[in-house]
Amino acid sequence: SYALSASFAVSSSRAVSSSYALSSSYAPTNTLQFNNQGASYTLVITDVDKLIEINSGAPNTLTVPENATVQFPVGTQIMVVQQGAGQTTISPASVAVTLNSAGGLLNLANQYSAATLVKRAVDEWYVFGDLA
Repeated sequence: SYALSASFAVSSSRAVSSSYALSSSYAPTNTLQFNNQGASYTLVITDVDKLIEINSGAPNTLTVPENATVQFPVGTQIMVVQQGAGQTTISPASVAVTLNSAGGLLNLANQYSAATLVKRAVDEWYVFGDLA
């Protein structure tokens, strides 16, 4: 964790001085985990807070399951990157799952394009990123 201290002194001449001390003992509390896939893939509960890398030369699909199948907590974030040349499409497992994105776009635009999925309610997700 960072330790930040500050002190300010204001004199009647309106001069302000400050000093800061920053500790160099930063240690991340949560590092990003990766899930590498070579083809179409359906999300599982262990994908929470992970980056799904889909490395495929063929078109592929990242499927978002229904809450009845996988109970992701509301607020779950999952990222996906199209690592290969095959276009990745983000798709609901059924009509019960709603994927909300700008313009209804759900394809990753190009190789190395990425998107984030955020669960906002039961069977309702936001999808945003480099979509086409």
